[in-house]
Amino acid sequence: MISLSNKEGQKEQVLFIGKTLASLGFTLIGTKGTSDFYNANGIKCQTVNKIGGGRPDVLDVIMNKEVCLVINTPKAKRNYAVDRKTIRKVCLKYKVPYITTLAGAVAAVQGIDATKSANAGVGGVCSLQEYHAMIR
Repeated sequence: MISLSNKEGQKEQVLFIGKTLASLGFTLIGTKGTSDFYNANGIKCQTVNKIGGGRPDVLDVIMNKEVCLVINTPKAKRNYAVDRKTIRKVCLKYKVPYITTLAGAVAAVQGIDATKSANAGVGGVCSLQEYHAMIR
């Protein structure tokens, strides 16, 4: 689930996030502005209502476990602060990772991509000592 406030000002990063997640097999769900932006740029994105904008809304998709990651970079206005706090609480309650900055989202997407590419679906975790032993 993606809701980004500054899509045009940081277009390159926003498009990178959407294209990479889509190429990794994620289904994108965004609030209206974000969804319209991605669809206009050739990245398929479903639309979900903002809080109070009708059902289902952002909270519904989180509580119904329809999302595995939330990227929310709201504007710094008073009503957005309440929504941001509410979304954060619901994400914590339902154990959904929650990213609040564009830089954090880019880093997370790069990490997901690197992990999927390196492990080709195998997965696995190594200790720091095991990684160190692999250095030759």
